[in-house]
Amino acid sequence: MDVVVEAAEINALFQEVYDLMPSLPSPLRSKKYRLFYITGEGLLLESKAVAPLTAEDEAEIDNLNLGHVRSAGGDGNMARITKRHCIYIRRAQEFFLINTELAEWYGETQDLIDFIVIALAGIITFFLIVGVGSHKNLAILTVANGILKSWSIFAKY
Repeated sequence: MDVVVEAAEINALFQEVYDLMPSLPSPLRSKKYRLFYITGEGLLLESKAVAPLTAEDEAEIDNLNLGHVRSAGGDGNMARITKRHCIYIRRAQEFFLINTELAEWYGETQDLIDFIVIALAGIITFFLIVGVGSHKNLAILTVANGILKSWSIFAKY
């Protein structure tokens, strides 16, 4: 199989998988990781990787450890395709890291919502048993508790 055709198939596969990924918040920030390939800055650096650069720009690329994906003038077709695939792999790794970080945050948020729902249900039950408070206020709290739990289920948090 021709290398160019194989590279085009990999590019199409990457785009297909990328299109199926869950959406990410914008602007994209990470508390745990430094992102190079999937941010606006990363896209700018990617364009620098294929553009003619000054010596100063070349030094900046090397300082960011991105020199290995930079297309050089003497690179053959295979080397350029390989470097492009290196960028795709690193981009996919960063998407994985961001989605993992968001999943952890969503899990923590879900645990907090579950705790609030259980605590509120316990307080309502206590007030009903003891007979403290009006039934109207307890009914409002019960509705609020139901809305909170329903939103949690609907949002699939």
